[in-house]
Amino acid sequence: MPAPPSHFLLLRFFKSFSRSRLAVIVLHLLLLIQNGYGQWLSYSARSSGMGNTGLDLSDVTGVLLNPAALAGQEATTLLASAHQPYMLAELGTYNVAAAIPIRHAGWGLALTYSGYEAFNQKKAALSYGRSITEFISLGIQLDYIQTAVSEYGTSHTFTGDVGTLVAISSQLRLAAHVFNPYPINWGFGEQKVPTVFRMGLAYRPAEPLLINAEVEKDIDQPGRIKTGVEYQPADPLFLRAGLLTNPAVFCAGAGLRLGRMQLDFSAQYHQVLGITPAASVWLVLPAKSKAAQ
Repeated sequence: MPAPPSHFLLLRFFKSFSRSRLAVIVLHLLLLIQNGYGQWLSYSARSSGMGNTGLDLSDVTGVLLNPAALAGQEATTLLASAHQPYMLAELGTYNVAAAIPIRHAGWGLALTYSGYEAFNQKKAALSYGRSITEFISLGIQLDYIQTAVSEYGTSHTFTGDVGTLVAISSQLRLAAHVFNPYPINWGFGEQKVPTVFRMGLAYRPAEPLLINAEVEKDIDQPGRIKTGVEYQPADPLFLRAGLLTNPAVFCAGAGLRLGRMQLDFSAQYHQVLGITPAASVWLVLPAKSKAAQ
């Protein structure tokens, strides 16, 4: 087996000293550089189990992945999720989100916290998605990001997302999303907020089966291919699997629907850094007729 890249060896070294404040700060910074902002900050356990895919998902996940998908919301939905990258509590990431449908459109709000007292990021996002035609939806999102580094201060940054979702047929959908279209500064030195492009196809050959394939490109990093599948063998149960490239990450997950509530769990495995578990819970509020809104 070839030797892992040097930055993975550095990450593994710092992981072994994760209780050191300096080590965790450096680890966090290296993860941001390697993965780009949002690689593990903005996914529910459902999408994590499918290889971080889901640009097409017309549910509350749209607040986290693609605002254009909010146009397909049928009912107000609340979401809470948690990730623990590589089993390190200091890198814990927590999301709460809400998606609210209106006539031919939807609003979304999400709050994210990642890190611990010495190094953390907070993000607030306001999203809007609207159907332009029967087959095309567009979305936009405004992001506020606060980064705090112990003894160095706090930065405040505003940026945004844009996305689109196209129904090519009843079984096939095309989605695209751009985070931070215009490069801006984090507020610490010359480090820029990454600009990340995502595009993908979602194929549903039958109602119980969803197959996703996406590409992702940070303008300063190599591109990645992401694939995922979701299968519903029985009414309350969902099974998921996925794969990411560059670096290789293997994903698996499951979901359980209990009336208006859904519980999702996932795990991602990196052969050098280890396991990233995630869990999320949804609550779908009673739907209102869009015609009455």
